[in-house]
Amino acid sequence: MSQINELAPDLEVTEWVQGETSNISLQKGKVIIVKVFQVNCPGCFSAGFPEILDAIKILNKEPVVFWG
Repeated sequence: MSQINELAPDLEVTEWVQGETSNISLQKGKVIIVKVFQVNCPGCFSAGFPEILDAIKILNKEPVVFWG
């Protein structure tokens, strides 16, 4: 079943660890970049976090939201 050009469903998040509470439907007109990581993952710290921090710097004036 294709989901191209369909609205993304809201997430079922009961508690956010940090940052403002939000959901997909509250971010209309913005691109949402989700970075999935594991706290005990060495690759997340050596490559993943620097990668997302670089993207935040590059896209800081664009309508982009970063969630992790």
